[in-house]
Amino acid sequence: MRYVLAVLQTAGGSAALAPLVPNTARPSPRNVTATADELKRLIEHAAPWLRLYILLCHDTALRASAALAVTLRDYDAPNRELTSRGKGGVVVRLPVSAQLMQLFALCPKGDASTPCVALMRGLPTTYDQARVAYQALAHSLGIRGVRPHDLRRSMSESAWQTTHDLRVVQALLGHNNLATTSYYLQRPTSPATRAALLSAVEESHGVQ
Repeated sequence: MRYVLAVLQTAGGSAALAPLVPNTARPSPRNVTATADELKRLIEHAAPWLRLYILLCHDTALRASAALAVTLRDYDAPNRELTSRGKGGVVVRLPVSAQLMQLFALCPKGDASTPCVALMRGLPTTYDQARVAYQALAHSLGIRGVRPHDLRRSMSESAWQTTHDLRVVQALLGHNNLATTSYYLQRPTSPATRAALLSAVEESHGVQ
C-alpha cells in the first residue's frame, strides 16, 4: 500500500495521504514442520511419483512448484547433484539423497525436458493435482497441517540444527539475502543468528 502511495505522490498525488495509512507489522512466517515419523510415513505410503515429489520438496528443499519442474536434464547422477534456479534466477546446486537417486534411476527415460514427476506418473501433473494427491495421502495417514511447502521448511530446520550456520541454510534455500533466511527460520533474536548476520554484514564492508 505504501508503495502505491509513493507512486501516486511521485505522479503528483497529495503527500497528505501517506500519514493516513497505518504501518502494519510484517506477518509471522508459517512455522509448521514435519516430524521424522510423519515424513517416514508419507514416503512409505506414497505412490512412486508422489514419493518423488515429496522427496524433492524435502531433501532438496525446493519450493513445491519448483519440485514439479525438475527434469532429468537438471540431474547430474555422477556428482549426485541437482541444479535449480531460485528466485531472481539464482542458480542453486543441491546434493541428492540416496532415496532420490533410487527414484531418479527408476524414472522413465522420456523427453529430457519433461518434468520427472510427470514422467514417473505417466501424465502431465499440475501443482493443484500434486497438492490434492499429497493432501489426500496426508489425511489418510492422520497427518494434519503439513503442506508440501512445509517439507522445505522442515529440511531447512534440519540443516540449521545440524550446521548452526545460516549461510549453509541460505545456500540450500537459494535466498539472495541472509536476513530472509533468518526470518524464514524464525530466529531474528537468536544470539547465533545475530552473530552470523553481524559477521556477514561486517565481511560485506571488508571488516575482518
